[in-house]
Amino acid sequence: MTWPQTIKCRKEAMERAMDELGWRARVRAAGSGLAAMLGCACCWFLLSGHARAADADMLTVGGGLYDVTDDRTTSEFRVEYTFGGEELAHFVGAMATGDGAAYVYTGVTVDLELSENLLMTPNLATGLYSDGDGKRLGHVVQFRSGVTISYRFDNDSRIGVAAHHTSNAGLGSNNQGVETVMLLWSMPVDTLPGR
Repeated sequence: MTWPQTIKCRKEAMERAMDELGWRARVRAAGSGLAAMLGCACCWFLLSGHARAADADMLTVGGGLYDVTDDRTTSEFRVEYTFGGEELAHFVGAMATGDGAAYVYTGVTVDLELSENLLMTPNLATGLYSDGDGKRLGHVVQFRSGVTISYRFDNDSRIGVAAHHTSNAGLGSNNQGVETVMLLWSMPVDTLPGR
């Protein structure tokens, strides 16, 4: 047996063993989740000169499509509260789908100014997920990474489009993940009626 044939046989044997143990899918899934988180982090570091601290706490509501890359697409509704005053802002949120899935989460985000009124906002979150009657994501702990492109009005309220990927990053043997596309409306809490 030649050297290249030996390498090929060992590689195939390792892949068969990983498949039997379920590790191969976990390694791939963890790698894609890590790549998404590293991409967001690199974007933040590269563009940090354009980062802007949020002036006020923000309340965000939105609706859109959950699991857009699969045949089980359904509606999603979301509410988030972002704590202002810091360049790297903390947020908490909750979402529910038309299939009864729910996710409560916390994370970090940063506003990057693309122009005077145009913002790009990468974000990372982790939280607890319940499948309901929807897609089984394989673990109660889920991680979300994504970005929002929004237009900021003179009163600091915003309208934007967000895209997110949510998965368990290999914590469970099933790591399908989901992609969402949302229309979001954010408003400073101090401008809400009754404040």
